[in-house]
Amino acid sequence: MVGFCDVDWVGEVDSRQSTKCYTFLLGSGAINWSSKHQLTIAMSSMEAKYKATTEATKDAIWIRQLLQDVGQVQLVLTILNCDNKQSCIAHSYDQVSCLYKIYRNSISSHM
Repeated sequence: MVGFCDVDWVGEVDSRQSTKCYTFLLGSGAINWSSKHQLTIAMSSMEAKYKATTEATKDAIWIRQLLQDVGQVQLVLTILNCDNKQSCIAHSYDQVSCLYKIYRNSISSHM
């Protein structure tokens, strides 16, 4: 499974909301996608991308668990492609680490 994530920072001029969008592919077909206004107003493009990447990561964890539940265990890591990844990763290490621990604990409780 591979994912793609992007954000249109302050794309909505009147409300100043950003639009997050992401999609996940399994093989050559899209199995999940989302395009929504972010609920809160981001003060920077990095913050908007961080929020979008976080939401996409949570969906990736959910999809992997769903695939496992129906017998389609993913043996390789899920790659999430997004622009400005280095900035997002540098600022979100703690949250990603927390999500990893949640995911790891979820996997170990199902074994």
